[in-house]
Amino acid sequence: LMQKGFGDNCKTFRTGGDEFCVISRGNSEKHFAEMCKRFMRSVIESPQEADWLLSVSCGYCVVDESGIDECDKKADSIMYEEKVASKLQRTD
Repeated sequence: LMQKGFGDNCKTFRTGGDEFCVISRGNSEKHFAEMCKRFMRSVIESPQEADWLLSVSCGYCVVDESGIDECDKKADSIMYEEKVASKLQRTD
């Protein structure tokens, strides 16, 4: 699903547990946001064969002069904000 959602120009990696990283080069932030939406739709639309609901939260940022570590922290923070917002939507 990640490969389908992000395409061949991106590299996907499992960073541990249930967290993954996508490295993309040459895409604008807007285009990458669209890829995230496409990926999340593919997860929602995929056949659910397990006894639990599969959900996804995404966070991303563009690496700038602050470096990759700061970018990772920012993306992680955005992802957790999205996760909280998603859980609140499901309880409404």
